Amino acid sequence: ERLDKLSEEFIRDTSRNLVRSSALELSSIFKWYEDDFSSFVDHGAVSKPIDHQGIRGFMKRYIDEPMIIEAPIKFRTYDWTLNGPAPQKPWPAE
Repeated sequence: ERLDKLSEEFIRDTSRNLVRSSALELSSIFKWYEDDFSSFVDHGAVSKPIDHQGIRGFMKRYIDEPMIIEAPIKFRTYDWTLNGPAPQKPWPAE
């Protein structure tokens, strides 16, 4: 239940993902881990093969919009600054 809530918050966070009628603009994390979403493929959802079916199936769990099935997907450039600065070395330099 907690994971579902966090997933929905991430998907609905417009700084990471945008769901528009013309396209889905998604975090690059979805692209990098696309194979992990293969269990969400809904083989009956489309009449023709379409790209990123697992990601679309995962998104459909949290956003009930018919356009998710066929809208083009663009992956956003990842903002590495979200991870914060590199940690400082805890030991003195030699």
